[in-house]
Parts: sequence; C-alpha cells; structure tokens
Amino acid sequence: MRAMKIIGIVVLILTAIIAGLYFYVRHKTTNIEDKKNSEAFMDDQANKYFTDGDAYGLIIGVVKNDKVYLNGYGTIEKGKNILPDSTTIFELASTSKLFTTVTKILKLF
Repeated sequence: MRAMKIIGIVVLILTAIIAGLYFYVRHKTTNIEDKKNSEAFMDDQANKYFTDGDAYGLIIGVVKNDKVYLNGYGTIEKGKNILPDSTTIFELASTSKLFTTVTKILKLF
C-alpha cells in the first residue's frame, strides 16, 4: 500500500513537470520576439524581384504580431510614375501562383 502511494506521488510529480515543460515550450514558440527588421526584409525581397525579372509594379503586405507592413514598389503601369498602394488592383492570370507564393513567404518567417 505504501509503495502504491509513492508510485502515485512520483507519477503526479512527473505529470506536473511534463505539463509545465509543455506549456513553457508552447509559450516560448508562440511568443517569439521579432528581432528582424521586417520592413528592411521586404525592401530587400522587392529589390531582388525587380532585378530578377521584368516586373514593373508590386505590393507586399505582411501582418505579423498585429502589425501591418504594406509597401508598394515600382509603378502601376509602364511609363507612368505612380506608386502602387493598398487600393491598386492587379490582374491575376493564375491564382495557384498566388498560393504558392504565400506558402513560400510563410516559410521565410
């Protein structure tokens, strides 16, 4: 009978330790501090996009930790010097490319 009490106490202590570790790790992984400068990262990625292809307009929007990053790059039409913004409408030729891009971007963060 005494051995059962000791085993019960040990199991209870181990369960408490495991639960505490689980919640500690969960808290640390969901509350990671953003040490990167997100806006500088977006600028760098946009500049790479323009140098790699023949794009002329781009908007990047990111929501991270309840903060919205939205920047327009290039122009809305070739030959015009109008910066795209949150109201600019772009034509999508293939929506699957959009989902592929979003998946690749999410892996960067």
